[in-house]
Amino acid sequence: MDYTNNSDVVLVGFKLDFKEKKDVKEEVKTSLLEQIQQDVGLSDEQMEHFYDRPLEMYAKSEKIVNPEESVTGQNCYYYQGYVYLKNPDLYELVEPDIATIQYLKDDEIYTEYYDFHKKKYSLEEKTEEADYWTDSELGKLITRPKDKIVRSDLDMENAFSFKIEGSSQEDFESYVEDCIGKGFTVDSLRSDMNYSANNEDGNDLYISYDADQEVIDVNISSPQ
Repeated sequence: MDYTNNSDVVLVGFKLDFKEKKDVKEEVKTSLLEQIQQDVGLSDEQMEHFYDRPLEMYAKSEKIVNPEESVTGQNCYYYQGYVYLKNPDLYELVEPDIATIQYLKDDEIYTEYYDFHKKKYSLEEKTEEADYWTDSELGKLITRPKDKIVRSDLDMENAFSFKIEGSSQEDFESYVEDCIGKGFTVDSLRSDMNYSANNEDGNDLYISYDADQEVIDVNISSPQ
């Protein structure tokens, strides 16, 4: 998927969902599902429920895109992401359904949807903080990122995970070094894209970097 930000706001997420066309012949669909089964390596039993549901595909990007900037080469995935699209024949069997557009405005992230069939936009009432941080004790053990979009999908007393968006490989390396300086050095494992370690109190830290999406994922949890 390629797209260009022709708006006057900063895009922080874009997803395009496709659904099966109405006139798809069953034999064509069966042939494609057999190819998916071969690509993924699923058993006949695992594939059974796919034959009873419509074809689905989606493409998603979490990249930060300023006005007039473009994104290229984002993978399209079968269904919920079992494998990315290798056979372009699938694209002929589906059509755009819903576009999910997330953009930044006044330090808040807004989510808007476009329905290709109704040709209508709808704005979600709830917004999301663009600079989220936890109030738990875990947040005091590591550094709060600055000048980055930070979003959390888990914030509990004993576990906190968040994404640092718009990050480079250098940002990842710098954040790892910062966490090392905070004492996360016990049983450490490090690679170009991952770092894991505990501190002396047994708190567990895992950091990973997705170069394609330019996102750092951070997970920290207290001892069980």
